[in-house]
Amino acid sequence: MSKLYMKFILIGTAVMALTLLFIINRPISRSVLGDFSAPNVPPLMHDFGTLDSGVTNYRKVAENEFLALYVQDQTSYFAVKDKRNDYTWFSNNVQPDLLARTESQRQLQRSTLLVNYLRRDNTVGTLNNFSFSINDKRNFDDAFIIEETENGFVTTYTITDREPRGYWFPPFISKERFIELVFNPVQQFGSAIDRRQLDQYYGPLEDDPDTYVIRQLRPDENTGLFNMNELSGAQVQTLFRLFYSLGTYGNQTDEFGNSTGEYHLDDVRFDNEAYDIFIDTTKPEFIIPLHITLNEDHLEVVIDTQATESKGIYQITSLRVLPYFGAIRNTIEGEPSEGQLLIPEGSGGLIEFNNQKIRPMSYTSWLYGEDIRQIPEVKPQSDVGAGMPIFGVIQPRNSMLAIIEEGDAHTRIRSDVSGKVDSYNKINAEFVFMQSGSYQLANNRISIWNLEPYNYTPTLRYYFFADENSQYVSMAHLYGLYLKHRFNLTALEAWQRRLAIDILGSYTFDDYILWVPVDAVGALTTYEQAMLMLSALENAGWTHSVVSYVGWFNGGIHHQWPSTISHDRVLGTRRERTQFHRFIDQQAIELFYDVNFMKTHDSPWYVTQRYTARVIGGQVARYFPYDLATRRMLRQGDAYTLNNTPGMMQLAERFNRSASRQNLPGISLRYLGNTLYGDFRRNNEVSRHESLLDIRHVLGQFEMPLLLRNPHQYALEHAALIVDLSTQTSNLVVVDEAIPFYQLAIAPYIEYFAPSYNMAGVYESQTYLLHLLQTGSNPKVTLSYQSTDVLAGTAFESYFDTQFDRHAAYLSALRESYEALNIGDSYLVDHVILQTNLVKVTYSQGQEFILNLGSTERSYQDQRIPAHSFISSGGIPND
Repeated sequence: MSKLYMKFILIGTAVMALTLLFIINRPISRSVLGDFSAPNVPPLMHDFGTLDSGVTNYRKVAENEFLALYVQDQTSYFAVKDKRNDYTWFSNNVQPDLLARTESQRQLQRSTLLVNYLRRDNTVGTLNNFSFSINDKRNFDDAFIIEETENGFVTTYTITDREPRGYWFPPFISKERFIELVFNPVQQFGSAIDRRQLDQYYGPLEDDPDTYVIRQLRPDENTGLFNMNELSGAQVQTLFRLFYSLGTYGNQTDEFGNSTGEYHLDDVRFDNEAYDIFIDTTKPEFIIPLHITLNEDHLEVVIDTQATESKGIYQITSLRVLPYFGAIRNTIEGEPSEGQLLIPEGSGGLIEFNNQKIRPMSYTSWLYGEDIRQIPEVKPQSDVGAGMPIFGVIQPRNSMLAIIEEGDAHTRIRSDVSGKVDSYNKINAEFVFMQSGSYQLANNRISIWNLEPYNYTPTLRYYFFADENSQYVSMAHLYGLYLKHRFNLTALEAWQRRLAIDILGSYTFDDYILWVPVDAVGALTTYEQAMLMLSALENAGWTHSVVSYVGWFNGGIHHQWPSTISHDRVLGTRRERTQFHRFIDQQAIELFYDVNFMKTHDSPWYVTQRYTARVIGGQVARYFPYDLATRRMLRQGDAYTLNNTPGMMQLAERFNRSASRQNLPGISLRYLGNTLYGDFRRNNEVSRHESLLDIRHVLGQFEMPLLLRNPHQYALEHAALIVDLSTQTSNLVVVDEAIPFYQLAIAPYIEYFAPSYNMAGVYESQTYLLHLLQTGSNPKVTLSYQSTDVLAGTAFESYFDTQFDRHAAYLSALRESYEALNIGDSYLVDHVILQTNLVKVTYSQGQEFILNLGSTERSYQDQRIPAHSFISSGGIPND
């Protein structure tokens, strides 16, 4: 063997040995993008099993007789197993979804929170806690932390964008710090390429060798500063490896073994300030604890707002909580899923799974109506409003009802059917902490936000139903028990099937005295005329009626500031009023005098300044009427203002003192209990949550019985009777059915009446009867003795058809039909949708009715039911 050949062998062996040594000692390679960016949502990370299976890869943290709670430590997802039939509800069903239209939707499916926050430029940004917390757990231990609690756990999420930016690196850095923090770690732990790249990126200044400067950018000619955001993505990745990644392989560690020698953003700020460079390196970062607790019969979910942190100037505007908890796919095991989403609008409504209504607007509704952020120039399309803080998911064998216990005043319910944005039928709650009003400034519209975030603790309670108890009727009964225990409702001894009557009394109109315009007061029904009407109704069979006198003091229907009571003389003398009260007592009629504490149509200027609610920006909340045709505001009309809660509390106190001397039998509250808004008065804001508490306090001040009109949940404990209780649901196309959910819940505790048939436009006797039967409601009418032709062109022209003579025959026929129902003192206990427009209702004493709500004849169990009619069976027989 030649010497040359041997030399080649030795050189080759040495090269191979050096290569092998380099490979063995080379630091582990890490991908910056994999660590810090938000990549596409990966495939299914864990086998969660099918919807009705067990809870694979979860660990049990709590259990009781009915339910078991599990958590998955890698993702913070949880599952609730109903032990009655082993059905499992998952917080997130992360099976691949081919129908998800966007990447953000796929990320939302894997999120338990969605944060909306206020940016520097007054616009709203969004962070979901999958991309910016849960998905970061692989590389950052503090992305979220799970701690077990009694009967549950709390997950504390750190939600922030961890992707490196150009401002993560200093344009100037002292030689001493550069050597210690960057150069030495790269020399010790980096490769030859790393060392070469560091030399390419940073070097000493020509006129200051003790300062190192970035070589990749050119300074601005005027300021001499560098725009670090001009660094490309590849350059940021390289610098991140040199400054941050390599240092983490050093020997400096804390007691837990975590590296402490790497460069961080605090170092960037220090180095920048040393050279009088001030770059704001803060970014949106939110620390949010989510408490999950298994109680005796339900799951409690709480956002701990006291422990929630918002870093820097960023403030949370809203939070969507568990957006996919209980979401049901369009198919289960290859078959179309069956069920409905329960919405709280009006009396309650159902949205069928997979109903193919993907083009109409999604269902979104504010609980208790939207706040008075601004006064719209064009009247918005109105809905019936959501007075119950509930929503639900209904399936044939398993259902879930959510009750919002705190934060309901600032909650928006959101729902979508499958096919609209993804494969899921879903419904969830969004809690709002800040709101904005939009205002025109020159040629631009600007947003003004309320100054302080609302202070409350969002709390939801999820109840679960199995097998035959999974329908909305069982959910309504449970909601009724919840209301009973929360508000101390007392069960009724018996219902009274009777008529409620709004009697229109006095009203104001424009008049002239010696050519001087004045407000005059007229009468639509005097006390004497009211007795004539009620006597006629009694003769027609309507006994023990409920009467609300609308318009009787301080100027009539739109009465003045009600701090004192001055009876309108046009209705009669004091003696005639006494005779009217004596008549009411003799006929066993319940009488309520109508009062409006919320809307003021005529008040002194000092009242307007002090006690009027303000919209965002501080302007007085003054409402003008709208044109019926164009829906645009008529600023030449008579406006009204909204009283704030301090004004309402003072009014109630003064009114009570005056009412005690008048010996009023009861009062009807026109808006108090069914209208909620905040007050955006500068430096003294009152949130809707605070207003809700104030209104409950006001309602508790009255010592006489209260008649409430279509009240929200929070007012129920103060209602002696309820009128105008909504029998409809949302008018959005996506909603499929109206159900009497509210009525089923409160029927054992509070007697309620439907809206007036002549104000709701329901004149056909049989149609109105079906309306009452389906909802278990008592009937109601609005009447005046005089013709209302005089109201044409006034603010009261909605009362165009209230004259008693025109309704006497109708009410007599309605009484005969109503009495023939023979439902006595029973109340509604069951409601089943048999087919489209075919409904079965059951009352507490066993009476059953099959209602044909459609316009064509139907058959049921070999019985034919004409259009807009019904058949009855069971219960007390007809005499």
